[in-house]
Amino acid sequence: MNDKLHGDPDDIFNQAPPRPKHGGRFFVVLGVGFLLLVWSFQGAKLRPGELFEGIPQIFSTLARMLPPDFAKITEAKNYFFPENLSLTELLLPLPLTETEGPAACGSSSKAHPTCEPSPCSPDRRSGSPAASS
Repeated sequence: MNDKLHGDPDDIFNQAPPRPKHGGRFFVVLGVGFLLLVWSFQGAKLRPGELFEGIPQIFSTLARMLPPDFAKITEAKNYFFPENLSLTELLLPLPLTETEGPAACGSSSKAHPTCEPSPCSPDRRSGSPAASS
């Protein structure tokens, strides 16, 4: 019985489709793709030397990540829970009103997270009237 299904193992290669032929267009596209890759590496300022120097830090990060410690995820002490946060506010956050937002910082004695002066605020700059007094 020498049909196509039960023939010699070498015959399967004869039944396979022919190998694709690569024309000039294939090599042009391949060259453009390679140039695009080189240009991307240059634009990202990716240097192989720095990549090799960073291998110890990569392994250090992986060592801290693996195996994962799920105890940190399940313990409530690892999370910040704001006061007076309802389930509705948690699931559907709405923009702050003027009385709740940073505009209320000047008149309210309650400290709001956005009320803290930033490094660029006028009272923190050197030479400003607020900083010199």
